[in-house]
Amino acid sequence: MTNQPTKTIFIFILVLVVIVLLIILIEGETKGAFPVVYVWSAIGILCSLVRRYKLRKENTDKSFLDIIANDYYFSKYATLSLLSFTYALVQGAGVGSALYFIFQWFKSLSTDDLGTLTHLPLLYSVLSLLAIVFSRIILEGYTILYRTAQDFSDYARRGRTE
Repeated sequence: MTNQPTKTIFIFILVLVVIVLLIILIEGETKGAFPVVYVWSAIGILCSLVRRYKLRKENTDKSFLDIIANDYYFSKYATLSLLSFTYALVQGAGVGSALYFIFQWFKSLSTDDLGTLTHLPLLYSVLSLLAIVFSRIILEGYTILYRTAQDFSDYARRGRTE
């Protein structure tokens, strides 16, 4: 009997192999007319959302939908959950497209003559990863401003009651 992490990794690798085979099939059937980068981005988004869900369960946080549906006194803030969801989407799309562009770069190295256009997929991959970093910086800045305003509001509220 295998333990749970090994079983999860095996299932993940099996699903990844099936998806790669489907992508190869789609690319062969459409002769490159279908932008496969969307499929890779969707896979990345799905993996990122699953990771976010597992981490939220480990931390026993409330979900965004649970906060929206059940918080009538506005004691829980949905903004940070929404920012987390937004970052998961950006991260998944960025990592998925970066992986696609890395595979395309290796493919172009093996099939094309080594010109300047051969390295464009590598540049696109780096730009995808930089987009993740910049989005994280922007969301962190917004989160700092939000938490500072929240702390200031709590401080002002405590000042009135004392």
